[in-house]
Amino acid sequence: MSTVTAPTSSVPRDPAALPAADLDAILALQLTVAWAGEGQSQPPRLGWWRTDLVDRDGGAGLLSDLLPRTWRWASLQAARQAAVRVDRRARLEMARSDDVRTLFHWGFQVDEKLDERLRVRKQTLAEPEDVLPFPLRLGEAFDRDAFSAAIRSLGDVATRIVPDGRELVEVPDAPVAIARALTAALLPLAPTWPAPFYRTDAPPGETA
Repeated sequence: MSTVTAPTSSVPRDPAALPAADLDAILALQLTVAWAGEGQSQPPRLGWWRTDLVDRDGGAGLLSDLLPRTWRWASLQAARQAAVRVDRRARLEMARSDDVRTLFHWGFQVDEKLDERLRVRKQTLAEPEDVLPFPLRLGEAFDRDAFSAAIRSLGDVATRIVPDGRELVEVPDAPVAIARALTAALLPLAPTWPAPFYRTDAPPGETA
């Protein structure tokens, strides 16, 4: 049996306590999953949200005309918002949803800090791959096996399958480690959003 660690101090109450490097690492994972989850691209990727916002011959084509200097950021940002909406719907179906945290929901203060950091990065006009530590290159053709390998490289994670998602059995202490665990919990890949999560009220010493 595995012990569940209560994440009472894993995400600082003061969002200013999250260093920029941690915010960048979390954003990189969010944007990677948002890109991989698109289902209207040609060819489709994982189909977790019905969007085609990142590819140049899809929604990003329009964005590149409207926002020639920041279109890549804008397309990834839009895909991230689609992921947030799908994740929110899954989270709200869970019992005690106010206590649930996911890759796309860290609580209001931290989510605001991530949004602010994304705006800052966008304003630098640098290419996303030049400033964020993505686990694979998003500009290349999607390869399901390569995506799975990149996710697997984040580390092993144990989950408990529940009716509305995949609950982390053990919650790391640090925010980036939590983000990596939540991303790794996407394996095995599923036809719908698997909704990896943990609870902020997980009692210490609970066993699976």
